[in-house]
This record gives sequence, structure tokens and C-alpha cells, in this order.
Amino acid sequence: MLIMNFKILKDDNLSLKCKPNKWKNKFLKIINFIKNRLFRWHDKEKYQEFSIDLYEHGAIDSDTFDDIKNYSTIEKNRNDFEL
Repeated sequence: MLIMNFKILKDDNLSLKCKPNKWKNKFLKIINFIKNRLFRWHDKEKYQEFSIDLYEHGAIDSDTFDDIKNYSTIEKNRNDFEL
């Protein structure tokens, strides 16, 4: 009985360790989605505003926001160069 309870607790512990990684991966997918949308000319402005809202409401930290902003700037500079 004690061994069975230990196994259950061990499984629960493993499950709890996996959940943050699951949410981290989902969040990274969302950030990559926003970055990909910044490439689309007709979506770009909408997603820039969205990323600013996320930052202002504390949903993303300054490093992530800067990464998104720089990604947008790199794309703008590339488009200006190609014109």
C-alpha cells in the first residue's frame, strides 16, 4: 500500500513537472505566430498593436517584446532595402 501511494505521488510529481514545459511550449508557439504575422503586410499593424498590448498588460516580458519589435524592424529594413 505504501509503495503504491509512493508510485502515485511520483507520477503526480512528474505530471506537475511536465505542465510548465507544456505551457512554455504553447507560449513560444504564440510568440512565433505573432512574429510570422509581422511578415504579412496586411496583418502587420494589427499584430504590432497586439504585441504592445501584451507587453503593457504584463503578459510578455521586455526581452520578448524587444525580440518581437526587433523582428518587425528587421523585416521593415529588409523591405525598404528590396524596394
